[in-house]
Amino acid sequence: MPKPSLTTVFDPMYAALQELALTENEQRLYILSLKQGPTSITKLAELLGLPRPNLYKIIDGLVAKGLVDPEARARYTKNFSVQPPQVISELLKTKRTEQASVDRAFIDQLPSYMSQFRQGDTPLKVKTLIGQKAFIDLYTQMYEEESEVVRFCGSIQNFVKTFGRSLFETSSRLRQSRKVRGMALLLPSDREHFTANDHQSVQREVRYLDGYKNFAPMFHIFSNKLVMWQPTVPMAVLIEDENLVSMMKSLFEGMWERAAAENER
Repeated sequence: MPKPSLTTVFDPMYAALQELALTENEQRLYILSLKQGPTSITKLAELLGLPRPNLYKIIDGLVAKGLVDPEARARYTKNFSVQPPQVISELLKTKRTEQASVDRAFIDQLPSYMSQFRQGDTPLKVKTLIGQKAFIDLYTQMYEEESEVVRFCGSIQNFVKTFGRSLFETSSRLRQSRKVRGMALLLPSDREHFTANDHQSVQREVRYLDGYKNFAPMFHIFSNKLVMWQPTVPMAVLIEDENLVSMMKSLFEGMWERAAAENER
């Protein structure tokens, strides 16, 4: 089997450095220093094809991002080196934990934000739904209007506990009969109640929000609509607004990508 090229080997590293918001030159310097080991500034400038003053600015950027030991500044004139790769893993974990906290706080406060939302002269369409028939009618509407993908965020376990297994199974049957893709961001506790085969059997793509523990709100996104499920009543709020749904889709997709990185670790 052929040995992978250095470029291929370091592709995941470049992706991680991009996630940490390193500039292109900061990425180049980090990777180069990683491969070269302790190297003089003169040699690094030569290898990168950059003037020394520019290189010092790039080094300052790496110091600010935690990838160079600030105590080593006095040694720059001799040999320069970067922090080992495990520091990148630690920085990524911290960044994702902080982002998960922001996402969780946003979702928890979403009902409050919704009560204050105004969109110019166009009234926001909001409908409150209570009762099993209204919920089933909502799912029928969901899969009549959406032909591509329905997104869910929350806990399936809590959904079933609050709204009943029959509603959950009705949703799965409708989605499969309409051949609509299902994407679900679930809480870690759902792992104890649903296996990968359970999800596969109903053609549901699942990722887990490992940075989260418990939060009550659950939501669906379909067409130009957002459904917020209130588990303490129980009730659902159907919101129709393209701008708001677009914002929630973006939030969902960002959480989906971060969950992929977390679940692969």
